[in-house]
Amino acid sequence: MNKLLFTIAAILLLNIAPLAGKPELILHYKSLLLIVAAACLWLSQPAFSTQEAKRDKSSDRLSIIVILIMSSLSVVAAVTEWGYANNAVQSSVTMTLIGALLLAAGIGIRVWAIQTLGKHFTATVTLTNDHQLVRSGPYRWVRHPSYLGAFMAITGCPVFLNAWWATGVAIAAMTIAYYLRIGVEEKMLSAYFGDKYLEYSKQTKRIIPFIW
Repeated sequence: MNKLLFTIAAILLLNIAPLAGKPELILHYKSLLLIVAAACLWLSQPAFSTQEAKRDKSSDRLSIIVILIMSSLSVVAAVTEWGYANNAVQSSVTMTLIGALLLAAGIGIRVWAIQTLGKHFTATVTLTNDHQLVRSGPYRWVRHPSYLGAFMAITGCPVFLNAWWATGVAIAAMTIAYYLRIGVEEKMLSAYFGDKYLEYSKQTKRIIPFIW
């Protein structure tokens, strides 16, 4: 599917459809900012197709599907709680700002990581022609900065909306999704790069600098 059409469809389904019962909130500043953030996330990465998922099924282990499901669940839960649990009326300015910072920083880190990898960045776990082990940019500190950025942005969404139950859902869902994805990806990269990747792994963390 064309990347622009995919982005529009995702925004309609995840950001707007949950507010069908509260249409007045669709033009709320928080809703509009989340739509902009979602557009930035979707449009900054390569287009994804079901054909790609089928082609790379053996190497990806359907981890891309898990990520899409978990991220969709996280966003829908956040927008739904915000819209129907009075969060749109009563909110904490401090938490709203923290959420906005998580969103902005997460998008920035993810875009930086995607641009650093260039043609080697793919939606599914696969190896491109002449695949290289990139250790520049954000990859100097963590091995999967694009996942760190996405995790920050997606969990920042419910924090921005002051949706506390949804924040727990997002943290749990994205932790599961990226734990599975990183396991699949690191197994493939270790097999491909051998000792070079083992050395790189000893010098960096997976997704959280200095921690994990």
